[in-house]
Amino acid sequence: MGGVSLKIDGIYDDGLWDNVIRGGITFLGFDFRPRSMNFLPEYRFLEWMETRFSTKHSYFLKFDHENPLFLEKIVNDLSSSLGGEIIREQFFFEFEFEHRFDLLKELPLKLSVYFREGLLREVSRAPENFRYLVLTGKELEEASAQNRLGYLWREVFEIVKINPQIELVLKQEWRSSLLHSAIDMLPIRLLSLEVNNEVEEAYRVPNHLLIKKEIEHWKRKSLELGEIF
Repeated sequence: MGGVSLKIDGIYDDGLWDNVIRGGITFLGFDFRPRSMNFLPEYRFLEWMETRFSTKHSYFLKFDHENPLFLEKIVNDLSSSLGGEIIREQFFFEFEFEHRFDLLKELPLKLSVYFREGLLREVSRAPENFRYLVLTGKELEEASAQNRLGYLWREVFEIVKINPQIELVLKQEWRSSLLHSAIDMLPIRLLSLEVNNEVEEAYRVPNHLLIKKEIEHWKRKSLELGEIF
C-alpha cells in the first residue's frame, strides 16, 4: 500500500493552510457545503489555486449533493486556470451523503465516497474514477460494540475486490484513540482529520499551536498504521 498518509479536511483560511503545509501534509480537504462550519466559497478556493497550487498536493473538494451545474462550473474554472490533465490527476470530489453512482459516473474528477452499509448493492454501478472509500472511527467503534465488525469487514473487502482501484480512508476525531481491533484488518491508505472546535480557539479561529502539536501526534499514529499495513 505504500504506507499511511495524513489528510487534513476543512481548511478555510490562509494561516490554517500555512500551518498544515508546514506540518508536511500533502492531502488537503476543502468544504463547499454551505451549512458546514468550514464552508469555503469557490472564489476563495480559486484564488488559492492561483497562488498556492502545488503538483505535490492532492485536493479533495467536499459536497453534500451532486449539483451537476455547480460541479461542472468548478471543473471548468479549475481547467481554465490549471489545465484539464492536472485537475484529473490531483483533484477529487468527495461526497458524504446521498451519493448516487449513476450520477457520479459522468464526473471528470476522481471520487472519494463515504461508506454506508448496503453500499455493496450499488458498487456494480460504481464509476472507474471511484478511488477512495471513507470509513469513520465512530462507525467502526459502533460496529465493534454491536458485534458487526465481521459484516462490515466483509462488505468493505468485497467492494475493494470488485473495484481494486479503491483505497481506504479512516476519518478520526482529533482526540480519539485508534481502535486497533477494528482497523487491523483494513488496509488503510489515508488517515483523515477534520478541523473543528477541538482545535479552534473560537468559531473559525484556529489554534495554530495546538494544530501543529496534533498533526505531529497523528503523523506518529499514521506511522504506526503503516507498520501494520
